Amino acid sequence: MKSKRLSIAALLCGAALLLTAGCEDFSYPGERPGNYKPVANKTLSVDLNGMDTLRVPPGGADTTFNVHCNAYWSIKGLVPFVDEETGETGEEQISWISAPVNVFEGDGTINIKVAPNMGKRARTADICFYTADPNVTQRVPVKQEFDPSLIKPIELTFDFTDNTVMNWPTANSTTEVTYPLNGVEYSFALGATRFGGKYLVINSAGSYLGTPVIDDYKLTRLTVHVSSNNKAARHGQVSSDPAGTQIVGDYQQWPAKPSIDVVYDLHDTKYGERYYLYCVKGGLPVAGVTLKYEP
Repeated sequence: MKSKRLSIAALLCGAALLLTAGCEDFSYPGERPGNYKPVANKTLSVDLNGMDTLRVPPGGADTTFNVHCNAYWSIKGLVPFVDEETGETGEEQISWISAPVNVFEGDGTINIKVAPNMGKRARTADICFYTADPNVTQRVPVKQEFDPSLIKPIELTFDFTDNTVMNWPTANSTTEVTYPLNGVEYSFALGATRFGGKYLVINSAGSYLGTPVIDDYKLTRLTVHVSSNNKAARHGQVSSDPAGTQIVGDYQQWPAKPSIDVVYDLHDTKYGERYYLYCVKGGLPVAGVTLKYEP
């Protein structure tokens, strides 16, 4: 399984990270139009006007391509990855390259958006124009530099009171889950935790909520928004491991009050690492969290 890291690129253009084997997995999303007819001998070409690499400034840019095709086609922005557990290689779709619609038909002009680069290094990818035939594709390399002035702290607030947004387990579960926010899928880890009807229940001692990981950023503050149903004192801390042994946010006893905020200012956190809100005693009723990441 690929490590659950979220590139800063994914935050910048409102789209989720998708794993893919490359350009050959074309599918027509949703309901096909009534006049849809597969094309046996597909052709595709992109006018590059002598360009070998699309070079984009740090602040991002829109670029127009003329595409000639006799079938349905689409685009992806792709980068290589290596699975940290298995060593398997492949490509993943990144969100900092996007188009206004998913699928196109026939000849056309497409405007492709490259989002600002708020990371700490230059980045590269391929724009892949592709059809349902894996042999009918064309790639355009992309390179984008970075600008230190664009690197800023990130603060994200996640509301855990509406499970129609999250669709998280309602029985105690230890699993990876995602939360869609502004078009980005953020990955959380649950440890014997569930959605309890009106809030997230970090169920008992040893249970936890693992935070999203963002490459090149470190988590420096975790603010817990305690449920309006809370009537008892609670005990929690923030650790760098799911066992709760490596403390980075000091142990706190939560007051027996509803709708309060409990703030953990974290120390000695590392870039690109996950941290865990860990229940020491009593169960933790969490209506939401606000996470602050520093570059």
